[in-house]
Amino acid sequence: MILSTRYSGRVAIIDVSGSLTLSPATNRMSRRIESLLSKKLPAGLILNLAEVPMIDSAGLGELMKIHTFATRNRMKLALLKVKPRIVEVLEVTRLDGLLPICDDEASALEQVAES
Repeated sequence: MILSTRYSGRVAIIDVSGSLTLSPATNRMSRRIESLLSKKLPAGLILNLAEVPMIDSAGLGELMKIHTFATRNRMKLALLKVKPRIVEVLEVTRLDGLLPICDDEASALEQVAES
């Protein structure tokens, strides 16, 4: 799994590449993101999942840990460019109501910028 971070103003955008399935890399994802962001907490966080082909319960758990981190630090979180199969998993688990899903970066930036 590869994570790269970029910023748009005070919003951190993390591009995720690789499957979010049970693996040592997935199990460390939330800690890596917390470490990347803890130096300078952004106002919002966008996870770009365009290069994530699949997710399982371990990946969902990591997304929830990231959501908890964002909430504790008063950051809004949005998911960007989520593949249809992953959207289905989020809908079945009803996490789509907790983790906003955006099709393009502009709408994701709007989502996390709302007060």
